Amino acid sequence: MQQWSCVEVSPPLPPFQPSLFLFF
Repeated sequence: MQQWSCVEVSPPLPPFQPSLFLFF
């Protein structure tokens, strides 16, 4: 659930950037 929230809050960037952010 938290991951989804992060993705939503993050700007419209490619799936690579948010993915890495979530992983980190």
